[in-house]
Amino acid sequence: MKNIIDSIQNTLKQLPQTQGKETENNSSKWFANKIEKIKTISKGKINPNTPSTKKTILNESKASKTFRFKKPGYIYFFQYLPPNAKQLPYYDEFPIILTLGFGKNQVIGLNLHLLPVRIRLIFALQIIKSMVDADNDISKVRIAPLLSNRIIRKYIYAAAEGYYYAGVRSKIKLVGPKEFMIMAFLPVEKFKKKQAPQVRKIVASLLKNIK
Repeated sequence: MKNIIDSIQNTLKQLPQTQGKETENNSSKWFANKIEKIKTISKGKINPNTPSTKKTILNESKASKTFRFKKPGYIYFFQYLPPNAKQLPYYDEFPIILTLGFGKNQVIGLNLHLLPVRIRLIFALQIIKSMVDADNDISKVRIAPLLSNRIIRKYIYAAAEGYYYAGVRSKIKLVGPKEFMIMAFLPVEKFKKKQAPQVRKIVASLLKNIK
């Protein structure tokens, strides 16, 4: 574990420093502000006391176009309420996903919140190493190197899922290298219908059938 953490810290030190960069002490406050910026609704089904309006919900067409790069290898963060929520055993209201593909009505991605912290450390390090240009604010992640890692490949196969455009309930934030490490590890997941430990046990059980 210590070797993994040291490797990630060394990788982060190589990233360019930006003026006014948030310190570790106020990173939680900084990220809370990020959430407020992407949120556009606290109404409708999310808060049944207030009716939702057309202005507060992205329609499917608009949500589809809001993904800045509709290609595999980019990381996005948004608020999500799946249209089929009643049929799902659980879902995350604030997923941070690595995109793996795009369909007609959904994006296929891996929500990093589904991964145990130990695996997320490994995953995050490999993502940083696989970025095409970590010095830029926007960087694509090469998927092939990730799949070459057996552990990461198994989690991608087990935990990747579709996120319907019709379920997007906020602006969609493209996550760059300078923000990725903070966003990936702050406890901002909001699982519904199951607690986080229960969700990760379900994901772990799926791994058993994947070689």
